[in-house]
Order: sequence, then C-alpha cells, then structure tokens
Amino acid sequence: MLRSIIEFFRREAGLSILDLTTDICSSSMYYFYIRGEKNLTPKKVQALKEVLGSDQLTEEEIAQFDHEISALIDEFLG
Repeated sequence: MLRSIIEFFRREAGLSILDLTTDICSSSMYYFYIRGEKNLTPKKVQALKEVLGSDQLTEEEIAQFDHEISALIDEFLG
C-alpha cells in the first residue's frame, strides 16, 4: 500500500522522497491520493472529509462544494 502511495505522489504530484517524509501523513495529501487513485469525484472526497472530520473547510471550499454537498446529503437522506 505504501509503495503505491509513494509511486502515485511521485507520478502525480512530482514529490521527491524528502517531500514525502513530511507530506505523506497530511490529510490533504491523503485525499489527493484517494481522489486520483480511486477516481473519486470532488463531492465524494468532500463527503469523506466531512464524515471523517480530518479537514476544516475553508470558505472557498464551502462555497465551491455547497451544491454538491447538499445534493449528496439529500441523496443519502432521501
């Protein structure tokens, strides 16, 4: 698993080994990985952030994803 994460970051983000040692535990980098590697949509990544609570949303993120978050909530709550 770790090898695939490292290869993904090298390929997609152009990170060196030194960068990986400081960034690999970052929740933002984790979401970058799962979005790219697992082909998740931005709204699914956003929902994961909300459910897992590991990132605080900025005002820009809230505005950007507001409609998608609302639609996702409506979809699951029926």
